[in-house]
Amino acid sequence: METLQYYGIMFNNVSAVATDSAAYMTLCIKLLRELVNPDLIHVQCWVHKLDKVAKVFSDKLTRLNQCVSNTKKLFKNTRKRKHRYIKFLSDKYSFSNA
Repeated sequence: METLQYYGIMFNNVSAVATDSAAYMTLCIKLLRELVNPDLIHVQCWVHKLDKVAKVFSDKLTRLNQCVSNTKKLFKNTRKRKHRYIKFLSDKYSFSNA
């Protein structure tokens, strides 16, 4: 908005659509250009593009994904495991002063 104001462009002279980069949205924008305004600008969301790039890496690095997943599983119930381990140690190695 600041850029439009800086260059003195009237808001009603702007035609832009911001969407994700899905194929159906690209087709929709092409149709809108033909039906509504040939000067329509399609701005694709960069977050969606970065998400697609990240998915490519995660799909290719399956062993790393498995390692991370296994590490997360270890810490899932750590509080319960800690108390069980302390109980196990106190039962097995009960050092009484008697």
